[in-house]
Amino acid sequence: MEKDLEKYKKIFNEYHVLIVDDAVPMRNMIKFMLKKIGFNTLSEAENGSEAFGLLKKLTIDLVVADWNMPKLNGYQLLEKIRADESLKYLPVIIVSGEGDKEHIVSIIRAGASDYVLKPIPADIFLKKVIKYAIRSVAH
Repeated sequence: MEKDLEKYKKIFNEYHVLIVDDAVPMRNMIKFMLKKIGFNTLSEAENGSEAFGLLKKLTIDLVVADWNMPKLNGYQLLEKIRADESLKYLPVIIVSGEGDKEHIVSIIRAGASDYVLKPIPADIFLKKVIKYAIRSVAH
């Protein structure tokens, strides 16, 4: 996998990921995982409201957002993204501590592109992020 990653380093470096979580340690952990494989264009927000403001100002390629946050939670953020003409196709990976089937179905129905359960398994999470980064170049 290491050899495969090398050929995508330029894509990863320029791929802009917005990390949205009210917990600083969680944002830091996600940043660490992404930087370790070459994702260096990262922005952060501590809630959905702040994230939506950044989405309107910056060119973001992927959102990684917590489901449970103050001000504007993951569900509300997804609603706003999917209702916005300029953002509705933006990939959004939801991170959640709740793993029951009904909760996962509700996340996907809300418009999430994908989901990852907490605690975040690095290998699964990174495969999902890489998939969207590579897909963005193919289109």
